[in-house]
Amino acid sequence: WETACVAAAHAAGYVHVERKAQHGNVDKGDLTGIPGWTIECKNEKTISLAAYMDELAVEKVNNGTTHGVALVKRRGKSAGQGYAVMTVEAFFDLIKEAGW
Repeated sequence: WETACVAAAHAAGYVHVERKAQHGNVDKGDLTGIPGWTIECKNEKTISLAAYMDELAVEKVNNGTTHGVALVKRRGKSAGQGYAVMTVEAFFDLIKEAGW
C-alpha cells in the first residue's frame, strides 16, 4: 500500500515522495517528501479512524510537522481512490492557511 501511495503521489506531481526509513518505536510516519507533513499509510481489513488519528498525532510530534494525513486503502480501488483522513480541526487549519 505504501508503494501504491508513492506512485499516486508521483502521478499527482509530488515526485519527491518516498517511503520513509523505519525509526523503531519513534515512528515518524510512512512517507516523506512533502515538507511539513507526516503521512501514515493504512491497509487494514477493518478501518479504525480514531486509532489512525491518535497514531498520527504522536507521529506528527515525533516528526516535528504541523500537518498530517492517514492514507487509507479502499478495497477494490486504486490508491488515488483511497481515503485521505485528517481531523476536522486539521482540515480547518489547512484551509485557513490556504487563505479561505
